[in-house]
Amino acid sequence: MGITQTEPVKLYHFDGTSWTTHVPDGVTGSNMLTALGVTVSPDGAVWVGLQANSPTTPLTMLLRFAAGAWTSLTPQFPASMVQYPSQASLLGFTLAPDGTLWACFGAGLGHYVGGSWQFFQRPTTWAMGLSGGLVVDALGMVWLTSYDGLFSFDGSVWRNYKPSSSSSFMFGSNALMLDNDGHKWLSVSDPSRSGLYIFRDGYGSAVPTGQWLDEYTYQAELPITALITRGPKRLTITGANASDGRPAADNNGTTFTVDYAGQVSDRTPPPLPYLFASGLDGDTGTVHITYAASDAESSVDQVRYAIGSAPEAIDIVGWTALTPSITGLAPATLAAVLNTSRSGLGLTTGSTYYVSLQARNSGGLWSAVASSAFVAGQTTNPRAYITALSPTTVTLNTSFTLTLTGYGFLSTSTVLWNGQPRPTTYVSATELKATISSTDTASAGTVSISVRNPAPGGGDADPATLTISGQPATGGNIKCYLPFVRR
Repeated sequence: MGITQTEPVKLYHFDGTSWTTHVPDGVTGSNMLTALGVTVSPDGAVWVGLQANSPTTPLTMLLRFAAGAWTSLTPQFPASMVQYPSQASLLGFTLAPDGTLWACFGAGLGHYVGGSWQFFQRPTTWAMGLSGGLVVDALGMVWLTSYDGLFSFDGSVWRNYKPSSSSSFMFGSNALMLDNDGHKWLSVSDPSRSGLYIFRDGYGSAVPTGQWLDEYTYQAELPITALITRGPKRLTITGANASDGRPAADNNGTTFTVDYAGQVSDRTPPPLPYLFASGLDGDTGTVHITYAASDAESSVDQVRYAIGSAPEAIDIVGWTALTPSITGLAPATLAAVLNTSRSGLGLTTGSTYYVSLQARNSGGLWSAVASSAFVAGQTTNPRAYITALSPTTVTLNTSFTLTLTGYGFLSTSTVLWNGQPRPTTYVSATELKATISSTDTASAGTVSISVRNPAPGGGDADPATLTISGQPATGGNIKCYLPFVRR
């Protein structure tokens, strides 16, 4: 199935043997039209989107071809929604699992259901248009990419998602697709961050593996997170076999309602936790785990760890909760460094294993998985991690005490100033102080600050930056010239 972009517009269908051509009714100026896409609904109807490249023709055309007849679905926008012709431009369209049509326009979203259009104004944070994708997941959530990130719309509320490291992550996004678990896959061609990205949230998720209670009853639990809104939801059962062994039709007739007390505003997962794992000299069955987790928007209410033969593997110890040690850590503060140990593992001396760890916030959202390697039967030092400097800016020719906050600091740690050691005072596992002389600040610019922990293990922390600014003080004689009048 395809459509031409030349005069006249034609829809082509290939049945495996021969081609059939269909020309839309009433389409003029076709050489100025761009085909945005073709999709087929379960009932066999073909949906075609056209975008005009000339101000003399309609900006948007949505056509439906069924039973040999063409129907125009071009919307009539409310005057309050469209102030400029470009806001009526069709940017993309898709069919939802329920067979209804969603379309993205310059002004927002349109939903064609029951023979009429419903319109939804785009949010103010969506400053620019669709950049590559529009999909609807199994729960009816609409997802789209714009130059301002990934957006979701549940029929009433817009939400924006983008990595904290970038304010315009989706610039140059080419495609958006859903996998079988409801995760969003995006391809990005922006030269600064090109690649394939995945966004895991909690909408459209497959129910985790459960257990059969009897021949007809299967039990599983699906965590309700802040990303799952209140209201009715639909459960779809797929991949089942009938009593005769043949595949059964999907069942999506079961609905339920999600509701919970209070209001949760944090809809982003916690940042990656700090994690360090070490074996114990002469004891191949013990691993010592040091970790810390915090969330700037809400508290961390649970941490879990696992042990395996590879990063994120759980083949030695499955996910184990550390809830009593972490509950109630305040938001926007440095979480305390916490410790735990696991014994009786029966590991192989000298072999490398991995501890994996995740943190969960009050919205029920889990962080990405942090992993740390350790060698069974060997004690190693951690690699330090710097979270903050104080001060971050100093003036020229200043002597001062530099305070470093972070994780994994030892009594044998050394602060590095542009790679060179400076007198260091150990305060705690989360704080060091270094003495900086005026000679160190004699030149304006930036300075690389790191922390070096000794072997075994150890190494240099990822550097932080300190700025030296201002004008140097001047000395010497000052000449002053005063006016005199000769008489």
